[in-house]
Amino acid sequence: MQSEVAFHPSPDKFILPKSNRLTLFQQQYMISEYSIKLQMEFGSEEIKAIMGDAPDYSLLAFLHLDTTGKYLFGAEYSYPYVRTKTVGHSSHAAIVGYFSAAWGLRVGDWNARLGFERVHATPLVVPA
Repeated sequence: MQSEVAFHPSPDKFILPKSNRLTLFQQQYMISEYSIKLQMEFGSEEIKAIMGDAPDYSLLAFLHLDTTGKYLFGAEYSYPYVRTKTVGHSSHAAIVGYFSAAWGLRVGDWNARLGFERVHATPLVVPA
């Protein structure tokens, strides 16, 4: 993980709108477009938005729980999964999400060439 990382903790802004049902490539493109928009909004090229690896989102989920007592991929967020750039077997990429007290944090994989209703893109903001 980068030394510094930020994400939008609000459930309605945590996930990029309409980022589900897209391929890994399409989701990465959405995040790169978001990065450009973010740099323009803040007038700085010293930050950028990226798609993180599975360990990044996993660590953030537990840090968020420890800090706020809320499950980052939990009921408040409608139990989403986020796609990561971590390569799994064959043409799959890791997904992280569906965090609850009963089930813990789930980590799995999904075909990079397929979209799915519950697999979204969540940008992480890092120093450029």
